[in-house]
Amino acid sequence: MLIDRPIVFMDLEATGISPYQDRIVEIAFLKRFPNGREEFFGSLVNPQQPIPKAAMAIHRITDEMVAQSPAFTQLAADAFKFLENCDLGGFGILKYDVPLLSSEFSRAGYFFSTDGRRMFDALTIYHKMEPRTLEAAYRFYCGKTLESAHRAEADARASAEVFRAQLGRYEAIPKDPDELSEWCLRRAGLRRPS
Repeated sequence: MLIDRPIVFMDLEATGISPYQDRIVEIAFLKRFPNGREEFFGSLVNPQQPIPKAAMAIHRITDEMVAQSPAFTQLAADAFKFLENCDLGGFGILKYDVPLLSSEFSRAGYFFSTDGRRMFDALTIYHKMEPRTLEAAYRFYCGKTLESAHRAEADARASAEVFRAQLGRYEAIPKDPDELSEWCLRRAGLRRPS
């Protein structure tokens, strides 16, 4: 792909997963110019509130690490200028990083617009180009072709094999059935009925 203006590849770490309510704790912008030159802008950010343990468990950024770091309001002018006349790129930026950054800019008194910017989300490309079907999972985890796909018995048997293979492959997923069920529900954004 021939680029005709800089693309800033971004990643943000935050106090949680709500791009409209949570606060940035780390910012990284990698600006790639059409000629291949790169510039970097990054910093730990003091969110001016405690970092929840669940967030710390993911990004390993602690309250102590950000205590002496600038607040986003102190970085906003430089960050805004760094992004000027640039397209945006990253992994999962459309639903998380861009709205989070826009919210932080708004709280700092800046209007950050995506109008006129092209946005390249590697997560979207990944999801569209790599099938997310039972057939693809069966091939990936079990190394087999799913015959009779979309027939209930074949799909149920393949699902069971995929599940067994996942349990063997991923050390990080809970092995206790209650914990694994809760883990799946949380990841799917669902809650167990009370």
